[in-house]
Amino acid sequence: MFDLLASRLIRKISAIVYLPMMAGIALLATAPLSAAENLSGEVLLEETVDYQCSYPAPSNYVDVVKGQGSIPLVLPDKDGPIKGKGQFVHNGSGYSFAGPLFLEGQLQEGKLIFPFPKGYSGNQQVYNRTDIVTIRAEKNATTVLHPEPDTQGVRCSGNFTWKLTKPKERWRITINDQGTNVAMTGSNTVQEAGLIVSTERIVDVTIEKGKFKNAKGTARFVSMKGYSVPSDVYACKPAATAIIGTGTDIETERLDQTKWAKRFNPPKTQQDAKLKKQWETLKKANTPLIFPEHYSAQGKLIGKVLALQLPEKSGYTVGIYCKLNQSISPSKTKPVTERLDIDRALLDRKFQVTLTDGWHHEESWTVKNPGRPTRNGTTRISVKALE
Repeated sequence: MFDLLASRLIRKISAIVYLPMMAGIALLATAPLSAAENLSGEVLLEETVDYQCSYPAPSNYVDVVKGQGSIPLVLPDKDGPIKGKGQFVHNGSGYSFAGPLFLEGQLQEGKLIFPFPKGYSGNQQVYNRTDIVTIRAEKNATTVLHPEPDTQGVRCSGNFTWKLTKPKERWRITINDQGTNVAMTGSNTVQEAGLIVSTERIVDVTIEKGKFKNAKGTARFVSMKGYSVPSDVYACKPAATAIIGTGTDIETERLDQTKWAKRFNPPKTQQDAKLKKQWETLKKANTPLIFPEHYSAQGKLIGKVLALQLPEKSGYTVGIYCKLNQSISPSKTKPVTERLDIDRALLDRKFQVTLTDGWHHEESWTVKNPGRPTRNGTTRISVKALE
């Protein structure tokens, strides 16, 4: 008897609740979109159900319905037909529906337009509405349907929400730095001379369900050219020379300690053994050296703004060879005829990047290092949507 009553109750509810009784389509995201903001490729159309209906006497039945569903879609780059199949689960008062959702619609002038999707539960069609739903092809665009206040004595209130999301996004952030690396400065002959070094860091970022997932990056040299102020005093060029680690004095000293100091041969304590093992990972390299060449990055996404954080030590080391122009007349203070120098530069590692296709930013900077000449340069950042 219970199964029969339950079956009748479910059939009654499915015949009433899922009739076309939602009205007043409210499109929340109505601002005009640029072509760069329109979604394309793989997206997810999500539904959220949260409403209740009160039935008149003699049943005085109150049906509280909550549920969710989603339909994966592929949006084309231009107007055209769209089809998709997803799943839904709705829980009412004493019953539940679950099964496939079918959508057929059109992408038209930046909007996704479709008749209300058809839904089935146990081979029974439980979505039989004919509403035309319109939602902009924009990330997190939302359309809300509201039930009519009174239909055949049934009073309903609540929301039936459709939201368009990008479940997975991939962005390419390109960071181009150009700066001076000074080998000679502050003489009667020359104000400064050295290299202008251009580098490029490319970071591919993955966003899942609106949150930062991971980021992988590479770094490379783009160009190195000599400069002199005044321009005709010194001819400078990049030089290949051996360095330890990334070229700091402390790295050279530590490697020497592991090789020569009695303290470490053999280590007398566990702490020294650990230090020796750590320092022996330092390797010799030749300039020019960019570091790290391959790396993982961290980030935090708030809205469209990504706080991107690259590895703590991100930079490069270059060898610089400068030679005095032979046509320069000797001054009272004899100028240096040639010089070989090594300069290690750290690059900025924290950025605020807007994840919008085509976004770019440029700024100039000055870095003052104790005991080293001041560095000047520019940083250019650009963003490209990969998917």
